[in-house]
Amino acid sequence: MSGPLYVPVLPTKPHAAGAFRGLWPDVRAAIRPLWNLPPLPGVAPETLATVVGKYVDPVSAVSRHGGWIDAPFGEDAQTAALADALAVYCEWGRLRPVTGPERTEAQQAAAVETARRCLRGLGVRVRVTGEWD
Repeated sequence: MSGPLYVPVLPTKPHAAGAFRGLWPDVRAAIRPLWNLPPLPGVAPETLATVVGKYVDPVSAVSRHGGWIDAPFGEDAQTAALADALAVYCEWGRLRPVTGPERTEAQQAAAVETARRCLRGLGVRVRVTGEWD
């Protein structure tokens, strides 16, 4: 199999990073988490990189084998600053940016540009309706 065996969706919170760090190394190597930033309402674009760093630094450290980073709750006014803040982690080579068809055009363009610049790929998050397995 050429991809990860499992892609859990985890919050960028200390407890999730700690739980992931606590997995056996061979299990951790087979998992590529999709890390979700929480909503950051009202955070000014100028301070967004600092706030994002507090959430993403710990999960980036435990994602040695790779993963994805997403800001599904980002506000329109934060799009450019979020893209810049997350691009740093994508450039380090561990995390890939994520977008989706329901996202704004600006967010999609920013995620694609980050993926091109980092040469790591792009995650596309789609909603599946109904039951599926």
